[in-house]
Amino acid sequence: MKTELEPEYRRQHSSGSGEEIAYSVEARYNFTEPTTVGGQLFDNRWRRVHFERSVVGVPPCGRWHRKTIEHGMLGYAAAQALRWWLHALADAEIGGLCLETRIISHRISHSFKIEAVAAHGHIHGDDRSNCIPDWGSTALKDA
Repeated sequence: MKTELEPEYRRQHSSGSGEEIAYSVEARYNFTEPTTVGGQLFDNRWRRVHFERSVVGVPPCGRWHRKTIEHGMLGYAAAQALRWWLHALADAEIGGLCLETRIISHRISHSFKIEAVAAHGHIHGDDRSNCIPDWGSTALKDA
């Protein structure tokens, strides 16, 4: 059961904001014909490279960079490592010539506010399910 909070309790508990710089890798195949590298098609236009995530491999960034992870971006070291991995893969698959990569930096700005807005049935109050099984009112009268 949801009830309104007492006026003195209904307040903002915390708020904050912040910024993170995150990175992505873009590539293009600067040649007249497009080609595929690692299952991704590249032509002469810059496009974001999507890297598969796995347990083994380059970690995307430190776990404290929550917004970077949440938005599928990378830390700088990971972006550099994966960028060079793409060049190594291109070298193995197509000879590597004409593949160009770049790292794009992104500013992620965020803000939050935590505010108490309602209370839900408290134990030993309207909700006594921890003390008496909820068999319904007729079950208790018949017992």
